This record gives sequence, C-alpha cells and structure tokens, in this order.
Amino acid sequence: MISNETRERWKAKVETIIGASEVGQCEMNEWEIDFIENIHNRIIYQKQDLSWKQSQALNKIYERVG
Repeated sequence: MISNETRERWKAKVETIIGASEVGQCEMNEWEIDFIENIHNRIIYQKQDLSWKQSQALNKIYERVG
C-alpha cells in the first residue's frame, strides 16, 4: 500500500522537475519529457499510484535535476 507521504513526495518531485525545465535549469530528452508529463497527469489528475519502476525512473531524473 502506498502512503500519502509517498504520493506527496512524487508530486513534489514532479513539480520540481517541471519547474526546473520551464526555467531552463535542466534539459530532458524526449522520453523524459513524455514520462514526466505522463506521470504528472497520472498522480495529479487521475490520482493513480506509480509502479516501482516508474518511481525509480522519477527518482533518477529528480536526482539529476534537484
């Protein structure tokens, strides 16, 4: 079971990545852009959880950006 704390961390990471991208602080390839847009919609609007693999990919992108 995924905790609300984990969901909030995912949301914060996605928002940080999007914000950094919008101001040119990070560069992402096409796959990363599509991935971030997809999971943004998934966790914000559809209220769905990420898979373990998606969570790991998000963390890798976040580590590079954050």
